[in-house]
Amino acid sequence: MHRTLRTWFLKRLDLLLHEEQRRFPPHELGRFRVLVGAAALNLALALLNMFGPEAPAHGTLFRAAGILFSAAYLSTLILVRRGAPFRIPALLLCSALSVGIVFAIHLLGNPQAPTHAVIMLAPALAVYLLGARTGLVFTGVMALNTLFLYPWAQAGFRFDRPLFENEQSEMMSFFAAVTLFSGWGLSWLHSASRAEAFAALRASESRLAEMHRSLLEVSRQAGKAEMAIGVLHNMGNVLNSITVSMGLVAERSQALRLSGVARVAELLDAHAGELGTFLTEDPRGQQIPTYLRQLSRELAQEQETLVAEVHTLGRGIEDVRAMVSVQQEHARPIGLVEEVLVPQLIDDALRLMSASFERSGIHVRTEYSQVPAVEVDRYKLLQILTNLLTNAQQALEESARPDKGITVRVEHAPEGRLHVEVADNGVGIAPEHLPRVFTQGFTTRQAGHGFGLHLSSLTAQELGGSLTCESSGKEQGATFILELPLEAQGARESRA
Repeated sequence: MHRTLRTWFLKRLDLLLHEEQRRFPPHELGRFRVLVGAAALNLALALLNMFGPEAPAHGTLFRAAGILFSAAYLSTLILVRRGAPFRIPALLLCSALSVGIVFAIHLLGNPQAPTHAVIMLAPALAVYLLGARTGLVFTGVMALNTLFLYPWAQAGFRFDRPLFENEQSEMMSFFAAVTLFSGWGLSWLHSASRAEAFAALRASESRLAEMHRSLLEVSRQAGKAEMAIGVLHNMGNVLNSITVSMGLVAERSQALRLSGVARVAELLDAHAGELGTFLTEDPRGQQIPTYLRQLSRELAQEQETLVAEVHTLGRGIEDVRAMVSVQQEHARPIGLVEEVLVPQLIDDALRLMSASFERSGIHVRTEYSQVPAVEVDRYKLLQILTNLLTNAQQALEESARPDKGITVRVEHAPEGRLHVEVADNGVGIAPEHLPRVFTQGFTTRQAGHGFGLHLSSLTAQELGGSLTCESSGKEQGATFILELPLEAQGARESRA
């Protein structure tokens, strides 16, 4: 009930503020609320004094003053509502309140009026709204009125008469002045402590923001390094395959029985004039046809082997060329937003890792729906996709199941977003680890550093999207879900 009433009251106060002021930090918003609340309260009291049951007894002068001060309080509310700098309406409110209290004290003519508790309101409000120095001025005015101006006015502005009627009035006025300055001192201490606390808080927030930027940069560099290591690792595997094929081609080439062909050629040359007799009657010549048939079969087999290895070499060189081509295609300035076909970008990422997937026995299946291009930073999105595919590969390599597989899906999502899934049937994620998957430094692998998924999550947020993870538990695989807006964040804000 208390919280509901407080919320209702604050909402009504906020209606008196400018739209921009409602978005201020809590401490600034609180000062504006006090300002408009005090102005509205004093406006209501002034109107009550002018038009209430006791209004006829106050006289014309009192009503005229009420109109003047009401106008001042109303002007304060109008200035705030129109977004004026805070100090202007605050000065107007404190001045009108102080002058109004002094005027009421003199008009009522009650000897106890200068010591009434209401006079504490003006300096306390001034210290809170305008600071200790300006508040001291208003406190001095109220104290001067209590100790000198009001008693002198009651004495007819004559110096030959005592200021106070009796010792009790003098003591009450003195204690009232001391109380005013004591109240100012307490308000000053409170404001000073709040200012120091806010300064310390801002310094802490600044240091925290700097640490966050530093950690983000470290994560980004680590993510880039991980991506580069993955690409180089895949390229190294391909080059290893090329080296093995080259060695095999060289070894088979050296093992070809070409020396036997040369000896046959020498025999035929030596018996060129009597080839018929040599091939039919000479034992050596009679073996030549059989030898050539056997040699042709062996050379045909070697030819098939060499051709297969040459094809392997060609595929390896093509893989390296494709990796370099993909890297060159996506080597663009970070922050450049352009239209990207996500399925095509996924195919590029898969090509970068195809050799590594093949070596690990991983089968990849893609399920692409008809989706439009998205406006996004191509390099950042490629970095996320590569990290997710690398993470899936590592989860599969740790799994003992023979049917290792990755499924990549692309489809529409509600509210103009794109839905990308990277699912694997690897080792899965334990339920207690699932909430910490994207936490910086968290990893379940001995050789891991916990930067890749953390960076991917931060990068997804930078792109205006989100990255989440689902897993039924250990050995149940995992699914990472990336959602992206179809339009870049800047384009949406400008259109709005």
